[in-house]
Amino acid sequence: MSDSELIARGLVEPYLQKFSSELNLQFIMTDLSKPDQLKDSLKIAIQRRGNVRRMVTNESNKLASIFDKADQAEIVEDDIEHLKVSQQKLLNARLEMRQLDKEIQTIHVILGEEDTADQDFVNADSISDTHSVLLRQIDKILRRDQQLQSSKSSPLANSGTSKQLKHSALKLLKMSLPVFDGDQRKWFSFWEVFKSEVHNVKDILNVTKFNFLKGQSSEQVKMRVEGIMATEDNYNLLVETSQDNYGDKTAIKNAHCVALVTMVKPQETAPALCTFYDSLMRDMRSLATLDLPTTRYGDFYVPILIEKLPEKLTNVLKEYPCANPTTDQLIEMIHNEVKRLEQVAYISHNNQPCKSKPPPPPKLP
Repeated sequence: MSDSELIARGLVEPYLQKFSSELNLQFIMTDLSKPDQLKDSLKIAIQRRGNVRRMVTNESNKLASIFDKADQAEIVEDDIEHLKVSQQKLLNARLEMRQLDKEIQTIHVILGEEDTADQDFVNADSISDTHSVLLRQIDKILRRDQQLQSSKSSPLANSGTSKQLKHSALKLLKMSLPVFDGDQRKWFSFWEVFKSEVHNVKDILNVTKFNFLKGQSSEQVKMRVEGIMATEDNYNLLVETSQDNYGDKTAIKNAHCVALVTMVKPQETAPALCTFYDSLMRDMRSLATLDLPTTRYGDFYVPILIEKLPEKLTNVLKEYPCANPTTDQLIEMIHNEVKRLEQVAYISHNNQPCKSKPPPPPKLP
């Protein structure tokens, strides 16, 4: 299987193993020369997933009677507590199943069983849809019960809460918060801003924080926290789930490394090369912040970076005084070329002859 096919399937680890042994990638690092060991891992993963799926089915059967009662009348407090416990179980199960699905499909591909991996993906996707429907049903009933309880509470108490919520919301709306689009490389920057402006502010209600965290997320991100209802208690659950989905330090390192490896060769123009340089520096600076400086992977990345350079820069490299340039030297060369092209573009623009003004229209008689 080609590198591009591996990346397209999300199997970046086998591809990046060729890039650097320093990356400590997650996923399966089993010796590929031992298929029996892989098959044992596959068997264990399938058994574990089967147990989780059976638990979800049993939970669904238990909830059926509560769903029936909810359609006919107000459900009792014990049922509400049961729904909350089931919601948490199902959310935990969904995260575990996604991890096991990915592991199983990865092993199938490594073993050369692409068709089986594709079919497993389809089956897992179908089960995930059923799982989401179940969580939506729970969420709908809990929301309805919350609204019912709110309507029964004291108007004076509600008035104070509403004022506090309104005050907090108006205060937050004045701030410009970033939107997280699901790119793991952007998670730390997003979270640091959100934590400073919202999470650590004591006079903001948790339910307001919940709404702003979810509101500053793309639709793709919202789908991954589907089923978590907006309540005071669930804000911490939303934060923990988001951190689990996007805040893993090793996975973020992997994402930056994949971005470096899969950069597209730019055209020999100032804007294109400048964009290339900025992207390169953004990922390298982020890796350095995550304790992975260029000294840890530079030797592996130099030949990859050279392949990404435009032809003119490659020719310049042939005349470079150092036969084996370092990553820092290559970056400096790219930076110098960007400045040179920008200077050429500026001079060319300013040396253009001024266009003569068109003659005035003839006067009407």
